Amino acid sequence: MQLKKLFTLELGNDNLFFNYECVFFDAGDTIGLAYSGSHDNLIIKFIEKNGFERECITVNLPAVSLPSRWRIVHDGNNQLLLCPVSKQYCISQEEKDSFPAGYAFLLKGNSVIQADYSNYSGCCSGYSTCPNPYEFGEYTIIHESQLKYSCYRKNGGQKVWTQVLQGYLYRDIVRFDDIVIIKTAGMGGYVYGINIENGNIVYKINTGDSSAIAFAGSNLYTLVRGKSGKLLVADIHTGEILCSEMGFSVNSYCSIGVIGDLVAAVTCIKNKDEWPTAAIQCFTTRSECQGDGSLDTKLEGNVSE
Repeated sequence: MQLKKLFTLELGNDNLFFNYECVFFDAGDTIGLAYSGSHDNLIIKFIEKNGFERECITVNLPAVSLPSRWRIVHDGNNQLLLCPVSKQYCISQEEKDSFPAGYAFLLKGNSVIQADYSNYSGCCSGYSTCPNPYEFGEYTIIHESQLKYSCYRKNGGQKVWTQVLQGYLYRDIVRFDDIVIIKTAGMGGYVYGINIENGNIVYKINTGDSSAIAFAGSNLYTLVRGKSGKLLVADIHTGEILCSEMGFSVNSYCSIGVIGDLVAAVTCIKNKDEWPTAAIQCFTTRSECQGDGSLDTKLEGNVSE
């Protein structure tokens, strides 16, 4: 497997992310990007696949949470962005009561339409509501403390295994076949692949405190924090590193997303005498795509590798 660079889009100081977190989504012929410019607004950009910014929409959202708690959900043919409210900055109970539980937006092409959040609020569990149990068939995994995870059988409540892992839980626990993926950050940070039946650690990938992770097919995508950061693609079941890209800076909160055959990541750019700014790095997994993002149309007939 190979990743080929399509473009780098610098967003500049006027588009500074609040903390480099965002949510990527499929917007048809464009790449959708939603992030918070402050605690009180939502910014949605639509970026063409050659790196040209087609449209930018800003919505005032009082007390909106950070994008790590946002979710893209699908309801039939509809795609929605859900943004829970964070009330930690409220100074009184009256102020807390004045805010809704969250905000919902219907994403149609390059348009954004506000919807009723209450219809979808159950979709936004997120790491912030742990220790809600994670249900996986006959197994239930509970995040019992900052570093401790236990697995129980639903029938009878028998404990199957317990693991103490390094770092704090920053993403929802997910399961692929017999492998449970736990992504941690802070105090280090790893992608753990754990056998759900016996609790054995099949693999752990050091991501240097990055909280980014995404999944597509049988692959997982993650970022490695550092001034010389990396984008890693690994096999979900074995943890084998399939390919990597480097040459950009990654902090703890930089995000990653996979849309079809596109891989997009938020990275940091620090220019001399300026505050660091965000940039979007976009890659493709399509083997027939050239480095500039155009399709190679010169190949004809049967081509062997």
